[in-house]
Amino acid sequence: DRYLAGEIDQALAMIDAASAYMLAGCAGHGMPVMDDGMATNQMVGAAATAGPLSISGAYIPKPASADVAAMYFAAHNAGATPLVLTGIDTAAAENASFHHDVTVAGGGQEMQPLPPVTVPPGATVTLRPGAMHVMLEQPKPLAVGQTVAVTIDVAGRPAITLDVPVVPMTGLQTNMPGMTMGS
Repeated sequence: DRYLAGEIDQALAMIDAASAYMLAGCAGHGMPVMDDGMATNQMVGAAATAGPLSISGAYIPKPASADVAAMYFAAHNAGATPLVLTGIDTAAAENASFHHDVTVAGGGQEMQPLPPVTVPPGATVTLRPGAMHVMLEQPKPLAVGQTVAVTIDVAGRPAITLDVPVVPMTGLQTNMPGMTMGS
């Protein structure tokens, strides 16, 4: 069925993305890379549903930097009209916003802010390492095992609040040439 196919696609995307995971938190050079253990963390993350919108697999890898952290999740729209995720609110960071990793000239990676994220009817949008994600800027200290209250704002609908777990980083690697922050 369509739901199972979406879950399989999501799992495969997470495994694929984890092997190319750029960093846990959009920081600069010398930041850790995560191995495919991250796919497991994503599958057991926080979940919540409000109306036709379901959020699943939400997690925050323990930040490698005091400046930024990242959050990932899957958003599924079971409705007949598009849903627009307009923002992220959390007391755990000074600012939270949607970002996307893009390849720049020379093959490096850059983080760029995104406008509100649209989830088409019947579709799942997955925020994952190395792609679209939530950037948590100036996060408060986060510890593995802690949960962080996060509210996802949805245009014209009630917001969804969930307690997102902070999960460990694994497979640390320190060589990250070409990673920069976009504006």
